[in-house]
Amino acid sequence: MIIGTIIIIEDAGSEFLITHQRTSVCDIFHYLRVHLGSWFYLRGFFTFLLHVVTKDAILPWLLPMNGETPWAEKIQSAIHASLLAELQIVWLHIVSTKASHKSLHQRMPKFTCWIRVSPVLFVEVLTRWLVFSAAVLFQAELLRVTGIMDIQQDLFMPDGVHLKEPAQLGSRIWIVSIFPKFMEFLVALPIRAVFTRMAVSMLPADDNPIVPLDPRLMNNVPLGILDAWKSFDAASRARFWKVQIQAFVLGVMLFLVGKSMFGDFEEYAPFPIIWFNP
Repeated sequence: MIIGTIIIIEDAGSEFLITHQRTSVCDIFHYLRVHLGSWFYLRGFFTFLLHVVTKDAILPWLLPMNGETPWAEKIQSAIHASLLAELQIVWLHIVSTKASHKSLHQRMPKFTCWIRVSPVLFVEVLTRWLVFSAAVLFQAELLRVTGIMDIQQDLFMPDGVHLKEPAQLGSRIWIVSIFPKFMEFLVALPIRAVFTRMAVSMLPADDNPIVPLDPRLMNNVPLGILDAWKSFDAASRARFWKVQIQAFVLGVMLFLVGKSMFGDFEEYAPFPIIWFNP
């Protein structure tokens, strides 16, 4: 998440570019360790944890909704993601800048910032779910037609697919289920890139970035959705996709190992891990 953030916001024309094509992930780790300390990967951890607790425990208690269908559940998730947009902005500001003595309250962005970015997160949650559900249906139909697996498909169930004979399928279904997750992953990345650039363009002037920022993020005017995407340099996009694909492959390996050891592994480790999973 931290490396992906840096790639999205870094000035591609800087002579001090740390995420160019020839730089390995280990080299980036070394840079961050030197400039931020050995525990750099825990930066923003409290904010991230606060986001998780608020989303999973506090908001459902404050704003109870009866989500009897997947549509209701996802709309509820989208609303929660929108309401917590400021915490995601704070996390991005923390990991993209050098150490600061600012408190969480001092880092909270203005209400107008929340108004600009909250629709992005609302759309992200629903788009990811729709793409995932469509991919599940396509995959299920393909497997049914080819006779590989006996699958009953149902778009309106929470998991999108039901296995008629799960005991006979074993771990094979988890291997083929990578396709819907990969499609969700592909559609999530551009949205996250847009949100990240919009959030960092709102960075206060007294914060010191850990890398040279893209000049288009430093105009003291928060970027809009289209501007955030159009101003994302093509070379930076390529680096971003490369690193995130590597992270996805690693996530697949960890998920399959975890699933082989614990039957309910997915309940504790959401997959794919893309910034803040809804």
